[in-house]
Amino acid sequence: MVPLALTILFLLGNHGFAIDVNLSSPVTEPEPATTKPAPQQLTTTATPGDINVTELITNLLIGYDKRLRPNFGGRPVNVSVTVFIEFIGDIDEINMEFTTIMYFRQYWKDERLRYNNTGYSKRLAFNPEMLKFIWVPDTHFPGIKDGLKHDVTDANEVIRLWPDGSVLYSMRLKITSQCPMDLRNFPMDKQKCHLNIEAFSYDDEEMTLNWHKKNPVAVSDKIRIPSYTLTEFKYYSSVEDFTTGRYSLLTIEFDLTRRLGFHMIQIYLPCYLIVVLAWVSFWVDREQTAARIAMGITTVLTMATLIGSARTSLPKVSYVKSLEWFLMMCFLFVFSAILEYAFVSYLVFKQRVEERERVAIRKKHDEENASEAAEGTVDNDKPPQSPGSRPSSGQEAVWIPGKHQVETVTRPGGCRSSRKAQEEDHFVKILDTVEFFSRLLFPLVFIFLNIAYWLYYGGILE
Repeated sequence: MVPLALTILFLLGNHGFAIDVNLSSPVTEPEPATTKPAPQQLTTTATPGDINVTELITNLLIGYDKRLRPNFGGRPVNVSVTVFIEFIGDIDEINMEFTTIMYFRQYWKDERLRYNNTGYSKRLAFNPEMLKFIWVPDTHFPGIKDGLKHDVTDANEVIRLWPDGSVLYSMRLKITSQCPMDLRNFPMDKQKCHLNIEAFSYDDEEMTLNWHKKNPVAVSDKIRIPSYTLTEFKYYSSVEDFTTGRYSLLTIEFDLTRRLGFHMIQIYLPCYLIVVLAWVSFWVDREQTAARIAMGITTVLTMATLIGSARTSLPKVSYVKSLEWFLMMCFLFVFSAILEYAFVSYLVFKQRVEERERVAIRKKHDEENASEAAEGTVDNDKPPQSPGSRPSSGQEAVWIPGKHQVETVTRPGGCRSSRKAQEEDHFVKILDTVEFFSRLLFPLVFIFLNIAYWLYYGGILE
């Protein structure tokens, strides 16, 4: 028996102890050298001075109360935070929110978890099961609408413990937070979205939140936001006062500038083309009523459709946005083109009415002259005209039998023809003037208003 005992002690001294770092499994005794270790068991070759890590962790948790914060009853525990932004997107103007995916890390020191006096100097890393046994900060994100912890393929969380009691708790989160927006300059606006981190149950007399000294906030350079450009991000800390106390608050501010390309292609360029198409009607003959009316109605309906589609993608706010000012301006110019042709049509109608009246008057006058000429027909002994009496221009001498004398009467088609030509020329001049100024003023005024629009809303004047 004595030689057998000596042999076992020799094997234990040369092959070491089996170490199990799983908290849910008990510490196992070393087996004889002839026995094959279990597949799930981590075995290491160590010297007799090596530490049983499972026993070390068990001893740390003996008497540990996770309900009490570190330094309970003393100075507040300081929690430093680092954030790595992996994704920014899903910026929604209607719901005024944005989504981020981040690695959220918290550092603090818990003297109850120190093991630097045990002889073990390596860092320990644990899965989320360790959260059941130790205290962690109850930080939260004020103003968020939704959030989740990633768990593909397993929970994306880790706990790291250093010999001096320093603790790291890291997790991967997806946060959908509110982002109040001022859309007066939409779509040439700049927005500031904030992500807030705050202590929930511990005020600043028990726990303080601070940004970590080394690289507290980082943003991935692979982030591509479809409709925005991330121009800058800032981070700062503050304190918020509530009825329950003062609480530490950490804030990340994202400065976002909207890209104009989408709205330029989908709204601005089509509106410009529709307005120019409305101006084409000014060069169509004013007698072509069907063509000019069709062009005017088509452009107005198209503008109404564009305005409706643009408003569906925007929130219902009480103020007017810059895009709506532009759409209203284009709609007024298109509608004014129809009003211009309505005025021209009215002048053409007046011209035709007066022309019909003149024709009727001339016809009646011709009939009266014909009857007078028939009554004034006499025998061949018609007296000659008096010497020296010569009818003036547009007049003729007629022998009146009843009066037995020659009288001068107006010759049909003389002065009336010249007066008719003058009246017709008057209406033609008015119509030509209206068409000329419409062709000139509509583009000039539209260009001037567009220059003022882009200078004001485009930020050129800033």
